[in-house]
Amino acid sequence: MRVIDLTQTLKEDMPLFPGTPVPKFNVKYTVESDGFREMEIAFYSHTGTHLDTPAHVLRKGKTLEEFGVDRFLGPGLVLDFSRISGGKITLEIFEQELNQSLARLKGRRNNSSDEEAVSDEELLAAIEYLLFYTGWDKKWGTDSYFFGAPVLSEAAARRLTTLNLKGVGIDALSVDPMEGNMLLAHRILLEEEMIIVENLKNLGELLDQDFEFFGLPLKISGGEGSPIRGIAKIR
Repeated sequence: MRVIDLTQTLKEDMPLFPGTPVPKFNVKYTVESDGFREMEIAFYSHTGTHLDTPAHVLRKGKTLEEFGVDRFLGPGLVLDFSRISGGKITLEIFEQELNQSLARLKGRRNNSSDEEAVSDEELLAAIEYLLFYTGWDKKWGTDSYFFGAPVLSEAAARRLTTLNLKGVGIDALSVDPMEGNMLLAHRILLEEEMIIVENLKNLGELLDQDFEFFGLPLKISGGEGSPIRGIAKIR
């Protein structure tokens, strides 16, 4: 079994959404003085690799504890948008990459199995998490991480809501542009109770792979989001 870590490390000098306070990790007890080590930790709920629930932008949206744990995992597929240098992931670009990725995955699956060949439609119906590889995680720790990453167009976001998905994820700061702070793609997806995962890493290792995605949050009462430990288990 091969497992890929998709999570950025939480630490005080990590990249943060502009205006977010720096996380604090204060050692309150030490082995030397107290016989055990324990930290006091303080950070905002959308720090690092994290997920958003509908309550993030919707007044009556569902919070973390209102979802069953199975909502945060499922069969995944990575789409490659690393060739887009900034700008929007348009509906045309999205459909093209989706079709190509499904065709490659279908070819791999059909060639490695004696079972009856599956169609693109059957493959897509089984996918529960679409993850967007932009390569932006390579800029993590630099000022350029905050601007220019590909983001979802309105049409692409609406197309996502027509698929059999639990959620989407991206290896960049947000599925929406920093400028304007309209959070339009967030609203479109979260109104359909889809989970949004941001600040992933290592998605390039999952291109054309058949895998299960896990992005388990803390079970926070009333929580609109949470850091996660995101992993992919390649099948």
